[in-house]
Amino acid sequence: MKTIKTLTQTYYNSDHISFIIPAYSKLLNVLLDNGMFIIIYEYDNTIESTNTKNINFRILTDVNFTFNEYGYEYYKTIIDEDPPILSNYSNGSQINLTIIPSNKKYFHIFVQEIKPLDELRDFKLEKLLE
Repeated sequence: MKTIKTLTQTYYNSDHISFIIPAYSKLLNVLLDNGMFIIIYEYDNTIESTNTKNINFRILTDVNFTFNEYGYEYYKTIIDEDPPILSNYSNGSQINLTIIPSNKKYFHIFVQEIKPLDELRDFKLEKLLE
């Protein structure tokens, strides 16, 4: 039976995060929320495998970047935008309203899956049969 599950880790401006999930799992989504790095994945609990696989993430926060690390694939970009702030100032005779523009942060996410041997074997066999 297919099951969808989430895992979370605290995100401290690190550029590398790793998770261990069951073999044959499929990564569905990645989220950043209030300092938490969240992955959503799907796995089939009817597959009898005690093996696990590592999913490694590299996170780049620059708007412009170059990335060429072996084994990683681009997954997605998350834009975290704080809402604009309305600031008011009064000197007694007049009120001055100022809108402070929002602050955008970019998180470019790259993923690397390190599959166990049985999953890697099955993946290669499927490719040959296509």
